[in-house]
Amino acid sequence: MRAGTRSFKNRALQIAGLLAVLVFAVPLLAQEPEWSFLGESHLNGARDHDRIRIHRSPESFRAIEFRVAGGNVEFDRIKVHFRNGNAADRLMHVRVSSGGKTRAIDLPGNRRIIESVEIWYHQDNGRDLPTVSLFGLR
Repeated sequence: MRAGTRSFKNRALQIAGLLAVLVFAVPLLAQEPEWSFLGESHLNGARDHDRIRIHRSPESFRAIEFRVAGGNVEFDRIKVHFRNGNAADRLMHVRVSSGGKTRAIDLPGNRRIIESVEIWYHQDNGRDLPTVSLFGLR
């Protein structure tokens, strides 16, 4: 067999191997994290404080995010209460437009079971009554 033919076959095998890896790897990389709905609060004041209670089977989560519908909300502070009695308090100062969401908020330590989340907020327009939905990432 000539050297040129052997080189061509090796190159073809390398390309085929690379394509096979890409076919399996790309779907894994493209998967978005799976967020679970934990609860929601219907905001009813221009500046207020609410608590979202978690009514699910005890599952542990490593991060949370808030999604806003029906109006704009500016989060000032959150406090996550865990089943073991501990809490994590965070200043946020994050504005979320209607239809938007916060970034993922990592929870301290390993995955934790959440009992409730308190939110301190104010609204851009006191006439809107937005809904804030809480999601958790396992």
